[in-house]
Amino acid sequence: MYPEKPFPEYAFLPGHNPHPNKEGGHSYGVPEVEPLALDSEFPFRSKEYLFSLDLYNFGFYWESHVGFEALWNKAERTGYIADFLKALIKLGAAGIKARLNSEKAFEGHLERAYELFKAVESNHLSVAGFLLSDLIKYTDNLKEKISYFMDLSVSGNNILFPPLIPEEAEKWKKKS
Repeated sequence: MYPEKPFPEYAFLPGHNPHPNKEGGHSYGVPEVEPLALDSEFPFRSKEYLFSLDLYNFGFYWESHVGFEALWNKAERTGYIADFLKALIKLGAAGIKARLNSEKAFEGHLERAYELFKAVESNHLSVAGFLLSDLIKYTDNLKEKISYFMDLSVSGNNILFPPLIPEEAEKWKKKS
């Protein structure tokens, strides 16, 4: 969704490769991102949001978590957009835990993402290009297939989950 920015050299996995912000890490010395606030009506304007979705979709779960967290902090950690972003953070954390073969933590992060999406859906049908009902189904599907994703993680795949692609992605391309 944001092809102008290259992916990091590796997908960080705690205990398996250098922490991105430490010496030798893929983001060492790179200033922290100061994103624009995510506008739910015009999410395609947020390069950080689009790139964080790309990172998630290509198995860079820790890096996506960092991008979504920067946006969550920009939203001052309150309100429906912050809750939506926190759910995306939890999906990224679930990917990390799955890759670490930590089933209980994986399941816990998925459950929290599901709860957050449900809470947001109580007042908003869609946020930042996504139908909340689709995100709830997506998260529920991940929860139902925990053993499949745990087996997949043992195989060494970086990409574990199906991609998250906003319903409005095609419209965004026309607007940009």
